[in-house]
Amino acid sequence: MSERGATRMTPPHLARKWVVNAGIPGQNSSDGRARFVRDVLDARPSVLLLYFGGNDALNPGAFVALSDYAANMAWMIDQALAHGIVPIVATVLHVDTARLRAQHQTSGAEEPNDLIDRYNRALLAVARERQVTVADFARALDAAGGPTPEMSTDGLHLTATGNRLLAQTFFQAMPPGIVGGVVCLGDSLTYGVPLRTAEQDSDETYPAQLERDFLPMKGN
Repeated sequence: MSERGATRMTPPHLARKWVVNAGIPGQNSSDGRARFVRDVLDARPSVLLLYFGGNDALNPGAFVALSDYAANMAWMIDQALAHGIVPIVATVLHVDTARLRAQHQTSGAEEPNDLIDRYNRALLAVARERQVTVADFARALDAAGGPTPEMSTDGLHLTATGNRLLAQTFFQAMPPGIVGGVVCLGDSLTYGVPLRTAEQDSDETYPAQLERDFLPMKGN
């Protein structure tokens, strides 16, 4: 890992705002940690938006134990802080259990939202310990009525409207006067499934809406 001191020169491409969608469907916090240097540190953003936990808690093929999830999120936050990047973490949305189970297998016998609450509590504890900002998407979506068909395609993944709420929630947590880049690191909710596919991009993902509609409101 290369050293990046606080006095490093700002690369020319950071003279304007830009947003990188570094979401990969099906990934968990361990996967995010494994590609952190490549997808975050090498990009040298000003801000990091982190959204992991849904697969960690609910996906049998990507399950990560609660203690390991907390350790992974803490490590990524610490790495961002050590390299002068502002990290912001999002709480995981509460799912529509009936719709989710109709289309996806979930981990264990525990109710999905009970699992999500435990992972969110661990995330909040990590964030408090490090005094980093939380974008409380779970609360924002609950306040908007939850993962209804207007907000979610299957009880978990987001519609364009749901992605807009996620973009807004992150935006409201971001510091003013952003100069430089934003990396959005996460799983399928960051990538934009099902709106974005391998064959076709989408301008309705949360990173796309953040860059197009929200970041212009932040002053340089």
